[in-house]
Amino acid sequence: NGAATTQYGRFFLPLPDNYVLGADLQIRFRAGMITTVSDTTATIDLECYVNDGDGGVGSELCATAAQSINSLTKANFDFALTTTALVRGDVLDCRVAVTINDGATATAVIGEISKIALLSDIKG
Repeated sequence: NGAATTQYGRFFLPLPDNYVLGADLQIRFRAGMITTVSDTTATIDLECYVNDGDGGVGSELCATAAQSINSLTKANFDFALTTTALVRGDVLDCRVAVTINDGATATAVIGEISKIALLSDIKG
């Protein structure tokens, strides 16, 4: 409350062995605010890369801009990924950011991600 902050989380996500090559791929976050909304902004954003296994990454895959989570009602936020170079078994290196800018000082303003899901087409 009364401040601006960005909190990060990072996770690795392997593509399933039955992923349909070139098909749409999205990462979905279920998110919102816990105690009160920000009087300014609260957003979620995703950066996503293919991990090369040696600590390096390629080009940014996420094609979706930051989205507002400034609501006490949780909602789904989908981030589309560019899939042209992805293959089954690739490991996605994902960093999610929750950025809150709040000018009030009375109540804590807390963003929450309650679920993360991979949405993809699969065979079988």
